[in-house]
Formats: sequence, C-alpha cells, structure tokens
Amino acid sequence: MKFYKIQASGNDFIVALENDAPAKSLRSELAKKICQRKLSVGADGFLVLDKISDNELVWDFYNSDGSTAEMCGNASRAVAKLFIERLDGEAPVQLRTGGGLTEIELVDKKYSVKMPICQFIGTEAKGNIWNTGVPHYVFEKKFGMNDENVKSFCRSRRFPEKLDSRGANLSLWYEENNSYFAVSFERGVEDFTLACGTGAAACGLDILKKYPDLGDEISLNLPGGKVIIRKTKDSVFLIGDAEIIFEGRIS
Repeated sequence: MKFYKIQASGNDFIVALENDAPAKSLRSELAKKICQRKLSVGADGFLVLDKISDNELVWDFYNSDGSTAEMCGNASRAVAKLFIERLDGEAPVQLRTGGGLTEIELVDKKYSVKMPICQFIGTEAKGNIWNTGVPHYVFEKKFGMNDENVKSFCRSRRFPEKLDSRGANLSLWYEENNSYFAVSFERGVEDFTLACGTGAAACGLDILKKYPDLGDEISLNLPGGKVIIRKTKDSVFLIGDAEIIFEGRIS
C-alpha cells in the first residue's frame, strides 16, 4: 500500500488513496497497527481518500485505536494539501466527512477549513460542551495544574452526562502574556496530541464567548504550532498550514 505521511500543526496522519487501500473491513485493524509509534509508521490517525472530481473528496477516517472519527480539522488541511499539490485537485476543496461536508480554501498560502458544525451544547461541571464536528468538553486551565494533573483531570471528565457513551474530547485553554494557548486530550488516541483542529475551534469559540471584546478572530498557540479561528455570522473557520513529510509503501 502506498501512503503519504502528512502533518498539520504536529497532528500527523497516514493517508492512502482508495485504489491503494485494503478493503474497508480491514482498515480499523490496519489503523491500529500502522499508527503505533516506534513499532510502525506512527500517526494520530489513518485515512483513505477517494477523489470524486477535480475539487471533491470523500474520506474514511480512523483514529490510532481503530475507532472512526466524524471530523478532524487538521486532517482536512492535510488532505487538502495533498489533493492540491500531488493529486491535481483544485481549490476550494469540497470534502465529505462523517461530520458533514466541509470546504477548504487557500488563504495567503494557508488552508482555511470551513467547519461543518459549530454548536454550543451546554454547560456541565463548569465546563462548556461544543460540537465542532466532534464533541469537545472545554475548560479554562487553572494556574498550578501540571501535566499529570491535567491528564488525570481530562480522563475523569471524558464522559459528560449530556453526551452518549462515546464521550468527548477534552480541550483546555489559558491566557499568558496576552497570548492564548490550547491543548486537547483526544478520544480514540486517549492522550494529548500536538494539535487538534476541532479542539482548537472549540477553544477559540469558548474564549470568544467569554471575552466578546476580542472580536471574531483569535490566534491560538497549540503544542505543535499556531492556528487562527475566525468566526463569521454563519460559519467558523480553522486556518493553518500543512506539510507532506514523506511518501512510503508498506506490505
């Protein structure tokens, strides 16, 4: 199987084309094997792309534990990069995901993802629940919470009462020296990732909800890089770069 390794803000993916990929029934187990770090290629997720037309794609997406994911903002940027630069695709890219149809445009050489869903679900235990294609339980990170405390905090809140048995991703944000930072503990990975696009969108919306004077755009520092969340009357956009790291083959 030929594949591409692509990263967006440090969130990395193994991407194969439909004609090269195994049958759908085999992909969940394959994702678990090839996403293992140190023992295989290593990635946060595995996805299979099918080109419908010169500007339309559909994907089949798996987390590193083999579970499916409806939407991933960083992976959307990653596949748009691949589609335009290697597969003769055209912008804007129409991408069909499990979370709905999204559109990715090139804006100042960066990829702007129109998030298919951005909905406030409600408040629970001092955290806000947002659906940005997948559910995120968002908290403001308090001073004095170290890495291990944060990880325990996230694990203990993975299953809010307002959501179904799959639970939520946990995302935390904080402000320091007039800059905003965010990190996400992702379900299906069950750990922190260097970036999470839907988590960044949820945190950005959470910050703008709390501080409306900031306007309709915020720059967020993620562990793997910087993204911009831009809100309009009808839509929310995730803006950032992506990089094709290498191509390879596995048998």
